[in-house]
Order: sequence, then structure tokens, then C-alpha cells
Amino acid sequence: MRVCVPRFAGKVARLVPASTASAVLLLSAPIASATTPAAYRAYLNGVCRSYTSKLDSLSTAMKRAQQEHDAYNWGRDLGVLLNLGLAQDATIRRTAVPATLGPTIEPILSILSKIDAHAQLALAEAAKGSTGWIAEMQAIGPLTGPLDRMFDGAGLRDCGSNQN
Repeated sequence: MRVCVPRFAGKVARLVPASTASAVLLLSAPIASATTPAAYRAYLNGVCRSYTSKLDSLSTAMKRAQQEHDAYNWGRDLGVLLNLGLAQDATIRRTAVPATLGPTIEPILSILSKIDAHAQLALAEAAKGSTGWIAEMQAIGPLTGPLDRMFDGAGLRDCGSNQN
């Protein structure tokens, strides 16, 4: 989840969409467990593939809003993007990892947890009308650097380079 913060970002008063409550419900849904590495990869690649078009369209809408200096729509779309990213990451983190993939997947899950903590703080700061969300978004950037390569190396290209 790569997001650049435009110059007008300080004017965005609220980013948290009304769908936040539904995202919380999504995060608590039971997750299937994959018993083999192949089944694990197939399941998570399918999960990530299902989010790709939504994330791409939000990213495109945010770029358009930034070009039009439309802080309201940019902020709304960022809130939706963060909620979708949190839902996807929760599914990835809560899916049982086959023992043979543990050494490869655990570092990815650790980074996702750190990213998600910053995303949740960004949403909370935005809900308060604070500009503290900007620092949280900036903290996410350096954490995303190695993720595509790590996902691709684990056989999860639809969660890595195919999604970005």
C-alpha cells in the first residue's frame, strides 16, 4: 500500500469513511486454513487478487483528486484504501501458515503488523481531525519497500508485484 501525501493533506479534516464499522466486521470473519504450501499460496493469491482492482481504482481516483486539488475526495478515498488494506492484511495474517513456509512468511507478517498499526493510528488521528495521520502515513512508506520482493519470493505474486 503505497500512498503519497499531497501538499493539501493538512486540509483533509476526515478520512474515516462510514464503512469503518463494516471493515471491523470483515476483520473478525473466520479465515480458512490451508494445510499445504500450494493450498496456502493459492488461497492467499486469490485473496490478494480480489482486492487488486479495488485498490487500483482507489489509487487512480486519489491521483485524479490530487490533480484537481480535491482534498475531500482524496481523503475519503484514502480512508477506504486504508480500510481495504487492513482487511486484506488481516486475512493474510490470520490464515494458518504451513510449517514449511514459516521462515519465509513470518517476516512478511511482522512487517504487515507494523504497517497496519500505523494505518490504524492514521485513521484514528484523521477521525479526531488531527494532522497526526500524516506522520503515520509517512512511517508506512519505508516499511513497504521490501514487501513485493518478499511476497514474490514466497510465491505470493498477487500479494506482491502483481498488486502494485
